[in-house]
Amino acid sequence: MSLPRGVREVVVPADPGRRGADVVVTDPAGDHPLPTFVATDGSTRARIRTHLDGEYAVRIFGEPEPFARWQVHAERASTAPLVRRTGRRLTDEAGEPFLWLADTWWFALCDRVSEPELRALARLRADQGFSVVQVVAGLFPEVEAYEDLGELGGRWPWTPGLREIESRWWDDADRRLTLIIEAGLTPAVVGAWSYYLLDLGPERMRQHWHEVIARWAAFPVVWCVAGEAGLPHYRQLDKPGLDTAVGKLSAGWRAITSAVRALDGYRNLRTVHPCPAFGHFSSTDAIGDADDLDLIWLQTGHADRSSVPDSLATLERELAAEHGLPVINSEVCYEGIAGGSSATLQRFLFFAHLLSGAAGHTYGAQGLWAFRRTEDRGPGIVWGDSTWQEAAALPGSAQLGRCAAFLRSLDWPALVPAPDALSVHASSEQRLLPYAARIGSELIAYFPAVSLLPADRGISRALRDVSVRGLAPGRWRVSYWNPRHEDHPLGPATTGFEADIGDDGVLALRHIGSPSAVPSMEDWVVMVSPA
Repeated sequence: MSLPRGVREVVVPADPGRRGADVVVTDPAGDHPLPTFVATDGSTRARIRTHLDGEYAVRIFGEPEPFARWQVHAERASTAPLVRRTGRRLTDEAGEPFLWLADTWWFALCDRVSEPELRALARLRADQGFSVVQVVAGLFPEVEAYEDLGELGGRWPWTPGLREIESRWWDDADRRLTLIIEAGLTPAVVGAWSYYLLDLGPERMRQHWHEVIARWAAFPVVWCVAGEAGLPHYRQLDKPGLDTAVGKLSAGWRAITSAVRALDGYRNLRTVHPCPAFGHFSSTDAIGDADDLDLIWLQTGHADRSSVPDSLATLERELAAEHGLPVINSEVCYEGIAGGSSATLQRFLFFAHLLSGAAGHTYGAQGLWAFRRTEDRGPGIVWGDSTWQEAAALPGSAQLGRCAAFLRSLDWPALVPAPDALSVHASSEQRLLPYAARIGSELIAYFPAVSLLPADRGISRALRDVSVRGLAPGRWRVSYWNPRHEDHPLGPATTGFEADIGDDGVLALRHIGSPSAVPSMEDWVVMVSPA
């Protein structure tokens, strides 16, 4: 069995039963109660994270003596980081900043993409600068159990009739998660799409999550307890009693979220993916509170520019909430979906979220999330008929990778939103205007493309005259960075200008030859720094 570096599998000498915490691992960081799983050969096994130097011991839950003990010295950790949180930000285990840039591969654990194809795609995204991929543990959206569209190795995670765990499916899924991790990407694993709770029931859904945690808790992962929590079967959406069904499912997933917290002794980050069809734009909307969550996910629609107001309003609401958790939009406006949401909008969404205080951003492309093939009848074809190969090559992914690299070249965790630093800036009344944040004495601002703004005499004049405010007297430099082209230098451009600022602290941005404050009517990043 191929496992990521930094993970060891041990055979448990006697089956401790499926009680939840089946073994206790003691490592240099302390004790970790963990579930076990039954392998294809019938043996009971546990997987141990071995990323710390020191002594390791494993004992059966409830027994005093370990059945396995060993020393670890300079063992190579996984190529993908363990993600932790510090306040509103994410870090790796060493405390280094972790900028979440995810791609959406809901159907990656499925025959719709081969292992060699998945390996090549993972390497591409890692090279582009992505750090996370979102995948589903076999119980996929927009299909029903046992449809061939969701098979892996011709199987589903459960044997026919949802009778018991199908270990051979999980073996195949192990290999795929491993190759994603070895490419340097952290999987964000969605346990199941919401309506499978109706199929499995609470007890078997806990068993499903028991298997997920037993197999993968030792991997560098993030948990998403449910996809579109509260969503019943699609055929129920136009039936009477929908609100009651959604409420019951949301409550059911809240209980499963608590169970996941109790099962995972490694305390991997947990979140929930919401369903905006019911006005649930955030994890807290989906399950009612953030008590068992470490990370807030948003899903805010696929209606191109029309999704922008709800996206930024929900982000602001969650950033103002008392839970104090990191917030990431995990699904919004896949590139190409429903014939819209171009790369221009992808860049806007990335910078608007990050400069407003998000801990990262998730990208998606229509055709890629479901790995659509030419011969497919679905799923997701109603949203657009691009193949996954076409979707994977859309320009937005590479451009967002460069945008993430640009922020990583700065002290981006120190970003503090500063809308009032610009005379023209986004607000609750108009979201499609510039966004700004400070990093110490520097100001970074994102100017959206004029094409996104409301028109005035054919084009928008909103960005014609913009000033930076609140600068200390002295000499300041303005530089421009182009987020669209790979041949543009990563750091701020050498082009720009310097100006002496007086006591009023105001610096006018007027670009010669352009009806905009920036070099062209396309989108630009502007850096304002002491000269």
